[in-house]
Amino acid sequence: MARPRGPRPLVLLERVAGRRPEPPFAPGLHRAHGRLIARIHAAGETFRSAHHRPAPDLAALLDGPLAEIAPLLSADDRDRAVRVAAAARAGLTARPPARALCHGDATMDNVAIVGGTDAEPELVVFDFDLAGDGYAVADFPFGSPNWEHFLAGYTEVRPLAPEDLGAEPWLDAVEVLAGLRFHLVTKPRWRGAESLGEGWLDQTLADLRELAGALPTDRPVRTGWTK
Repeated sequence: MARPRGPRPLVLLERVAGRRPEPPFAPGLHRAHGRLIARIHAAGETFRSAHHRPAPDLAALLDGPLAEIAPLLSADDRDRAVRVAAAARAGLTARPPARALCHGDATMDNVAIVGGTDAEPELVVFDFDLAGDGYAVADFPFGSPNWEHFLAGYTEVRPLAPEDLGAEPWLDAVEVLAGLRFHLVTKPRWRGAESLGEGWLDQTLADLRELAGALPTDRPVRTGWTK
């Protein structure tokens, strides 16, 4: 589309009539959500796009964020971030979970109910800005209420291996580092330094400290930090 300051990309999307889920989310909604995410992952096994997005490797997931945030952290938090990244690298290398075409932001915020019943709703998902190749379980709502119902719905469509669910702590680490980069680097670029005082950075630093504190040696264990 031509604009005074030059061409701008434009995407036209089909409008879907539906309604957003409202908490508290019923077990049936979580099961339907699990099935929906599993269908996306299953479809990605044969889907090939002409517009390829490079698959993020561990360097992109861990080293990139760490390099940007390390100079902005206190010495103690920098040490925590380095240890958490090293633990995640070791865990994901030793027992890598399966990869899939992931949604990238598979929360209830990006789901609409378009039919069905409360017990068995029909769902569609939107907002594929972050979609691409990744670890399938990165789309999972680990630790959320009714998590077992999401898992039951997912496994109706697509099986999981032990290393998939065992990767939760490593993915927590990846997400903490990504969150720190967002709040310390990316967001201030377009919102200004005022955004550092909104509380989100403090919460993400608390998540980092909790995760690092759960490292008995060089491996993190299950924490309360969730997406």
